[in-house]
Amino acid sequence: ITKGGIDAIYTDYYMWRNNMDSALYYSQQVLSNANYKLAQLYDPNVNYFSTPSLIDNAEYARMFTQGFSTESIFEIAFSYPEGSISNFSSLYGFPGQSQFMATSNIVSKFDLSDLRLMVDFVSDVQVYKFFEKSGYDKVTQNDKNIILYRLSDIILLRAEALNATGRRGDAFTLVNQIRQRAGVAAVTADKYNAFSASEAEDYILDERSRELCFEGKRWYDLVRTGRAIPVMEPINGLNNPANLLWPISLNVIRQNPAIEQNNYYK
Repeated sequence: ITKGGIDAIYTDYYMWRNNMDSALYYSQQVLSNANYKLAQLYDPNVNYFSTPSLIDNAEYARMFTQGFSTESIFEIAFSYPEGSISNFSSLYGFPGQSQFMATSNIVSKFDLSDLRLMVDFVSDVQVYKFFEKSGYDKVTQNDKNIILYRLSDIILLRAEALNATGRRGDAFTLVNQIRQRAGVAAVTADKYNAFSASEAEDYILDERSRELCFEGKRWYDLVRTGRAIPVMEPINGLNNPANLLWPISLNVIRQNPAIEQNNYYK
C-alpha cells in the first residue's frame, strides 16, 4: 500500500460519510501526486474505428490487459507463470463463449464516438474490457490484475464532491477531462449550468458508469447516493432498503449465536 492508495481510500471513505470537505482534501492529494497521470486513449493521429485492432496499443487498453499503468493507484497483481490467475475469462467469457453480457442500458449510455466502447466490448454487449482484442490466450493470459483504485475514479469522485459544494464549473472541468480522453465532446457550460444539483450529480454518476463499468463501482455508487432502489427497481424489482445490506455469513453466526442475521435474510 502506498500514500496514494491511502489517499484514494480516504477519498472514497469520506464520500460515503458525506464529508465533502475531507473528500476534496484527500482527492486533491491524489491529483497532486506526480506518480499518477491519466492513460492516453484518444489520439488524433490514430483512427481506431477504421483499424480496431490498434486499440490494443492504447495506454488506456493496456491498463487492463497489462496492468501497472501510470493511472493505477492500487491494484491486485496476478501472474500465470507464478501460478495465480484472476480468472476474469471464466466470468466474462471470450468470443463465442460469453458467460455474462452487458445490458442495453449501459451500452446506450455511450456516445457512438466514445472510444471506451471499443475497449469495453468486442461486440455490442460482450464484455472484453480486460482482454486483448486480438490474440488473447484464455489460458496463459487469464491473469489480468484487478484495479481497486485508479486516477479517473478519484477524479470523478472529486467532481461529485465539487458539485455537492456548489462548484459546478470546477466539477465539469474534471468530467470533461475524462470525456475528452475518450474522444467525446465536452459538456458545455450552458448545458451543465441548466442542471439542478441533483441532475448534475446524476450526470457525473453516469460518467462514472461509463468510465468504470465492470470494475465493481456502480452498485456502490447507487447505494452511497441513495439511488439504488429508484434505479434498480425497474430493472430487477429491488424495493426493500433492508436488501441493501449483505447477509451475515452463517459461519460467523455459528461462531457467535448472539449475532442476529440481517432482517431481510431471516
